[in-house]
Amino acid sequence: MVERINTLFINNGSNSIEAYKKTFKSCDITTVPLSDLDRVRLDGYQLMILGDGHLVNIHDNQSELELVKSTNIPIIGICYGFQVLCAAYGANLERLSHKRHGVIEIELQTKHPMFQGRSTMVVAENHQFAIKSVKDNQYLICHAISADGCEILEVRGKQQYGFQFHPEMGAVDADGAVVVDSLINYLFKT
Repeated sequence: MVERINTLFINNGSNSIEAYKKTFKSCDITTVPLSDLDRVRLDGYQLMILGDGHLVNIHDNQSELELVKSTNIPIIGICYGFQVLCAAYGANLERLSHKRHGVIEIELQTKHPMFQGRSTMVVAENHQFAIKSVKDNQYLICHAISADGCEILEVRGKQQYGFQFHPEMGAVDADGAVVVDSLINYLFKT
């Protein structure tokens, strides 16, 4: 079990802050709106969560993109936050023909400890953009896929991970919440 983790949650327009607090139960979360990101001191934070949302076009979101590339604090990006990680490291975001919403099964591609030996997971989706592939990207490793593309990624050489799905939707995404716990235990071995 990990100790309490001082966590900065960057709110990109999420309406699910309380659900995040329940999912990231080992974290003491301080929420900051994206509009205030430039005024935040990062001293003392052990983890950053890039939340879901819709506040700004990713490529116009320079403050968050630069933060991702410059920080040494571990990051977990959720949905839009996943897409921010991808954009920061040069992955191509593609608009889907229609919004994905609902529960799907994803296929795990690696044996990362966060998966606890699983080969598939059932997760909750709610997005309209996808990362079809990162195989030619020198910075990103895809750990899980769906029919739309990459669902879980890691940034090489950094403790930065992204989930395209919504682990905070606990009632429908129990697998995602378990993987969050496993990832936090992996990142903060105590």
